[in-house]
Amino acid sequence: MGDDAKTYLAEVIGTFALCFIGAGAIITNQMTNGAVGLIGIALAHGIVLAVMISALGNISGAHFNPAVTIGLLVGNKISGGKAIGYIISQLVGGIIAGLLLRTIFPVSVWTPVNLGTPGLGQGLSVGTGVLVEIILTFFL
Repeated sequence: MGDDAKTYLAEVIGTFALCFIGAGAIITNQMTNGAVGLIGIALAHGIVLAVMISALGNISGAHFNPAVTIGLLVGNKISGGKAIGYIISQLVGGIIAGLLLRTIFPVSVWTPVNLGTPGLGQGLSVGTGVLVEIILTFFL
């Protein structure tokens, strides 16, 4: 397997793990009526990220998030072609995680928490949500 293929596979695996464990913790919290709690959800995200960075960081740099990859692209730390490969790999990992979570958990459990993904607060427009994401991504 070539270096680029290993890099992209590492990004698929790392992003999958982050999305599967992180969103899975949110869904599990919903299913258990809050037994996981905010700290448990935060720990799930933090621990899986630490493990994946330790395991795969030397292979791909452990971006695991298109916002990180775009930041590195803007900072001229990664080429445009390689950034596209990273982002596609990250999307594939996230999609696989989402599909598996949909398979594992009943619709009635994951629907109220948007499959473990953030949603807009009541009264916030899509435009406001996009603006907040742009600002937060800048700081990331």
